[in-house]
Amino acid sequence: MAEVPDDADLPRLGAWARDLADLEDVLSAPIEAYPDARFPPEQVQRLLAPSDLAETLTRLEAALKAGYPEASPEQTAWDSLTRLEENLKALEIAKGAYRRAYVSHQRAEILLDSFLQARDRVLGRLYDDVRDRFVELYRELHGTDEDAFRARLKPKGAGVDFAVDFHGRGTHPPHALHSEGHQDSMGLCLYMALAEQLTERVINLIILDDVVMSVDAEHRREICRLLATSFPDRQFLITTHDKTWAKQLQVEGIVTGRGRVELYNWNIDTGPQVNHEADMWDRIDQALKKQDVPDAAARLRRGSEEFFSTVCDSLGAPVPYRISGSWELGDFLPAAMNQYNTLLKKAKKAENSWDNRDQIAALNELDSTAGQVFARSNAEQWAVNANVHYNAWSNFTEQDFQPVVEAFQDLYGLFTCSNCGSMLRVARTGTKDSAVRCNCGKVSWNLAEKGKTD
Repeated sequence: MAEVPDDADLPRLGAWARDLADLEDVLSAPIEAYPDARFPPEQVQRLLAPSDLAETLTRLEAALKAGYPEASPEQTAWDSLTRLEENLKALEIAKGAYRRAYVSHQRAEILLDSFLQARDRVLGRLYDDVRDRFVELYRELHGTDEDAFRARLKPKGAGVDFAVDFHGRGTHPPHALHSEGHQDSMGLCLYMALAEQLTERVINLIILDDVVMSVDAEHRREICRLLATSFPDRQFLITTHDKTWAKQLQVEGIVTGRGRVELYNWNIDTGPQVNHEADMWDRIDQALKKQDVPDAAARLRRGSEEFFSTVCDSLGAPVPYRISGSWELGDFLPAAMNQYNTLLKKAKKAENSWDNRDQIAALNELDSTAGQVFARSNAEQWAVNANVHYNAWSNFTEQDFQPVVEAFQDLYGLFTCSNCGSMLRVARTGTKDSAVRCNCGKVSWNLAEKGKTD
C-alpha cells in the first residue's frame, strides 16, 4: 500500500480553504470591506495559485489510488449483477403499475364513452324538444315573415351546435345574418322553450330582465301576446326601462295596474325608492275624492288617448294621417268606435253565412249594448275637455264628473276581455282579417264568411 502524503499537506490544504473562504467574504462586499489589509494584491495572487499546489494534489491523488485500488473483474461482475437485480425488480414493479394503470385507463375510457353517449342521448332529446318549441314560438312571434323558419340544435362535444334559417338561404349562426332585434327575440324564444322543458311542474316563475332592448315596438307587442297565449299558466316577473312596453304588458293583460312597481331615485347606500303604479281609475277616484275634478279629467283624457291609440293599432282602425305625428283623443276614439262597429257587422254577416243562430243572437245583443255605450260616452265627452282646459264657468263637482268616468269605464270594457283583461285584436290569415279575439279565447268573432276563401 502506498505511503500517505506529508503530514503537513492536509493542514496546509485546510488553511488554504479557510483563506479562500475569507477572501470570498471580502469579495461579496467589495465596497464595505475595501481595502482589507489581510489581502494585498500579491497575497491574493499567491492565494489563488500557491506555488506548491500541484505537488500537494499529486501526492494526495497517488495516496488515494493506493488506498483504494480498482475493483477486480469478479467484483465488477458481482456489482453489475447486483445492480441488474435491482433494475429487474424495479422493472417488474413498473410493469405491474403499468398494467394497473392501463386497466384503469380502459375502464375510464369505457365510462367516458358511456357518459358521452348518455349525455348526447339525453341532451339530444332535450334539444329536439326545445328546437321544435323554439321554432314554433319564433314563427308565432314573427308571423308570416318567418313561416318557413327552421333551426338546428344538437350536441357538439361539450358545447352545442346552434344554427337558424335565414329566409331559405341556408342555416347559419344567429349572429351571422340576423339583426340584433331578431337575435334578441330569438334568444327570448329559446329561453322560454328551455325554461318550459326544464321547469315544467317544478317552477312556475319566469324572470325576464330587459329582454326587449333591441326589439322594435311592433314585435314588443307580439311578445306580450306570445307570453299571454303560449304561457297562460306561468307567473312572470318582468323588469324593464321601457315604459311603453310596460304599458303594452298591462294592455295585453300580462300584468295589472296594481302589479306594476316603479323603482326610482336609486342610491347605492339606501337602494331604490318604490312607487306602486296605481290603476288609472284608482287615481281618478282619488282625485275626485279630493274634489280635484281638473286632475281627474286630465288623467282620464291622457289615459284614454293612450288606451284608444292602442285600440286603433289592435283593431286596425284607420286614423287620419298627420305629418307632425301628433294625434289626440278626437282622432283615436271615433276611429276605434267606427272600426268596432265595422268588425261587429262583418262578424254578424259571417255568422249569418254559417247560420250560427246562437252566435248571431250574442252578437246582436252585443251590438245593442255597444250602441248604448257609444251614445252615452259621446254625450259625456264634452265634460272632459271642459275640465281639462280652464273655463271660468266650469264648477264640476265629484258627483257631476262621476257619470263621465263611469261612461268611459263602460266604453273601455267593450274593447277588453272581461275574463283575461287583454285588449281585443284582429287576427289575420295572410292579409285578410279572419277573427277578433282576446288572449284567453273568450272573445272570438269569426270574420270569415262561408264559401269565401279570397
